[in-house]
Amino acid sequence: MTPETKKKLTLISLISLVAVIVVILLLTVFQLRKLGTSSVSPTAPESKPSAYVPPACRLTFTVDSLSCYQGTCTDNSQCGKEGDVQLVCQPVTQNGQTTSMCVNPSCSSESDCICTPPTCRQGTCSTDSDCPSGLTCDSTEKLCVNSACSDDTDCTCDLACYKYDCDLTTNNCPSGLACQNVTVDNQTVPRCVNSSCPSEGDCACAIETYSCNSYCTTNAQCQTADTDYICDNNLCRHQDYPSSSDCQPHYACNSDCTTTAQCQTADTDYICSSGKCRLQDYTAETDCTPPVITYSCNSDCTLDTQCQTANTNYICSSGQCRHKDYTDRSDCTPPGVTYSCNSTCTTDAQCQTANENYECYQNKCRHKDYREESDCTPPDVTYSCNSSCTNDTQCQTVNSSYVCISNYCRNSSCTNETDCTCPVASSTPTPPPPAPGTPTQQTSLPQAGSSLPTLGVVGTGGFLLILGIIGLLIL
Repeated sequence: MTPETKKKLTLISLISLVAVIVVILLLTVFQLRKLGTSSVSPTAPESKPSAYVPPACRLTFTVDSLSCYQGTCTDNSQCGKEGDVQLVCQPVTQNGQTTSMCVNPSCSSESDCICTPPTCRQGTCSTDSDCPSGLTCDSTEKLCVNSACSDDTDCTCDLACYKYDCDLTTNNCPSGLACQNVTVDNQTVPRCVNSSCPSEGDCACAIETYSCNSYCTTNAQCQTADTDYICDNNLCRHQDYPSSSDCQPHYACNSDCTTTAQCQTADTDYICSSGKCRLQDYTAETDCTPPVITYSCNSDCTLDTQCQTANTNYICSSGQCRHKDYTDRSDCTPPGVTYSCNSTCTTDAQCQTANENYECYQNKCRHKDYREESDCTPPDVTYSCNSSCTNDTQCQTVNSSYVCISNYCRNSSCTNETDCTCPVASSTPTPPPPAPGTPTQQTSLPQAGSSLPTLGVVGTGGFLLILGIIGLLIL
């Protein structure tokens, strides 16, 4: 490296160093300036330097005290005075609404807070001293009353009918009344009463009146209510409807009637037909119910279900019940098939093509009244002794001397005999005496004593007995 080049490099290095130092100085100055305008602690709030603080504003005012029944209050301190009386804050009710208002505590119900001295049952009281002379303060009602007649509105205790005790000795009752002992609230007390009807609390003797269903003894009593009434079994009833407790006609099915309106008081579907209340669609039915319709083959119909009450294979075809497979057959049977008594069948209708009284019983056409008879005729009934019966004629088909006794055929000569055979008295005939000269037949008697066969049997028995004893001894 030449000296000149070496000199240039040295100069460049010095210039660069100076530039770096200048930059560092500028940054340091900038940073110090920033720190001088900010809080020292990064967590401390910024504050303004202490300086002059203007005084705060303060509003003052005076609140007027509330007067009697004016405005609402929340406590006694808001209430003023009414004269010398300090008002208090209490709930009061006006026009159905309750609010707290300033009132006179001695008469909170007075809207002017001026307490009026109480009189008889007027104004409130707390003690007897609040009431006029002669009156006392009722502790329950807080009213001044006459203790002798606390419910009397004028506190004079005027004697009247059934009011207050009277004097039995002086009879101090009003004119027309008499002092007598009566029962009031289960207690006997002297009261002024009408002596003609002492039990009447208003002293007005009631005049007995009669009406429908009143107890009565004469027609005249009932006829004070209605000239058509009579006394029927001690009850006032209308002479035309004595069984009606309200004296009004009552109609029902089959009742006598003159107009449809009468019948319709019982049922709106009733009409008056030939003087009787009947169901308008079935006037021939005395019970006012639709007749029960029985369906069979060829019956008139409107629905399949009607025909199927007779046979599940029936349908309503052209307004008549027919077999669903043979709708053109009026007898509901296959063509070419005829039925008679005891024919094989599956339905009643098949049998009824032969006889309307036939039915299909156990797959055989039989008479409905004699199902067990294969010839479809009534069974022959025969009678005999002791058969069940209902009349003598039945029994006499067997024997003219039979009668029906206690529902049994018996012989009229001996009705207690169940075999109808009357007992006959019998006796042993005495043999005739032998003819004169006839030899008397001798009767042989057995010979007394022991015969040879008897001895043989006894001997043999004794020998066998001895052998048995010897055998037992040997054993």
